[in-house]
Amino acid sequence: MAAKNEPLYNDEGLSKDILLNLSGTTHEDILSKIDEIYESWDEVEEEADPERFCEDCEHRYTVREREEYWGSICYREFETCRAEFDPESSDCPRADEFEERLENRNRIRKALETLYQAEEAFTNKKGA
Repeated sequence: MAAKNEPLYNDEGLSKDILLNLSGTTHEDILSKIDEIYESWDEVEEEADPERFCEDCEHRYTVREREEYWGSICYREFETCRAEFDPESSDCPRADEFEERLENRNRIRKALETLYQAEEAFTNKKGA
């Protein structure tokens, strides 16, 4: 059920009052919208994955460390960044961009939850 102070439409234009008024909505409409949103879900999840977010970042750099290994001097190279590959860290120069991706994922998740609730309400109403 929609809260009193929530807007009726989210950023994607999905009606939140669909749960309150199913008279103009068909079951096929609900399922179609679920399919439409779910098609982009994998991409949105991938964009919000911290490891994938850091893969091609221009702020990565290679560190070369000197270490002794069985009496020999060796140099070990590894990739790092200021935020140590944590895009949610305040040290990450792209933290705002990652935050936007997380918010987008959460909006889509809420839209799917709303549609699943609408489908359940529609099915229950039809069965009653």
